[in-house]
Amino acid sequence: MGNHYHLLIEITEANLSDGMQELNGKYARGFNERTGRDGCVFGARFWSRRVTTDRYFHAAVRYINLNPVEARFCRDPGDWRWSSHRELTGELPGERVAVDRTLSLLGAQTGSDHRPYLDLVGSPAQDGLAYLVVRLDDLSAKERSAELARLSGELGYSMKDIARAVNRSVRTVERWIAHGRDIRV
Repeated sequence: MGNHYHLLIEITEANLSDGMQELNGKYARGFNERTGRDGCVFGARFWSRRVTTDRYFHAAVRYINLNPVEARFCRDPGDWRWSSHRELTGELPGERVAVDRTLSLLGAQTGSDHRPYLDLVGSPAQDGLAYLVVRLDDLSAKERSAELARLSGELGYSMKDIARAVNRSVRTVERWIAHGRDIRV
């Protein structure tokens, strides 16, 4: 994650592109000024996916907070300086994160009930398909091929279910599995 970051944002107006351009532009200008560099800071333009289901929301929250551990930047999600993990566990006050909103969407009855979040990050991924969709763009072609094969073989997801989840044709998913080609999603 040296050249990108993950955000889960709830917007009320259709202005995400403007906001991301401002955020990334300000950061890049400041970074370049501090380091005496010039040019791009991030690996690519931002991309977004609309979160439309509870299962996708849960998978996104889990992925975002465990990603620094899986990428071996730290051993515990609470060790990652930019993580929302400590705010969502109640270790830090919610200054950067809409803690009450996030916890309520995870099923908490009150803002002080951190149990749904702790259960989410403390257990293996419950929904392999939703978890794949969240991290699909971070996987290499080989990793994606192996994960898709596992979902269809070991976990019994149909090609049609996988194709619908990743918004691709069944034929494309079959090619990804068979060839492990680097087809950008």
